[in-house]
Amino acid sequence: MRQMTVREDVGVKNIKAFHADLAALLAEGGDAVLDFSQVRRIDLAVAQVLTAAQRLVRAEGRAIRLKGLNQTVRAQLALAGLAR
Repeated sequence: MRQMTVREDVGVKNIKAFHADLAALLAEGGDAVLDFSQVRRIDLAVAQVLTAAQRLVRAEGRAIRLKGLNQTVRAQLALAGLAR
């Protein structure tokens, strides 16, 4: 299982870098873990990239697991249907 630590400042200003890093991680195959322990909040752009990535890996029988979610990030991802 591959892992990526999400940068503290992830958001619309650097969404291209986040997308590229996530795409590279997913291209390695297998399941992936995204560590959000450094992230205080996310914006809609991040949720959109994660939603698209979830659809892609599910279609391939893989999974993206999220760890280190604080209450704010968990609530934001829950609104997007990505966390419980």
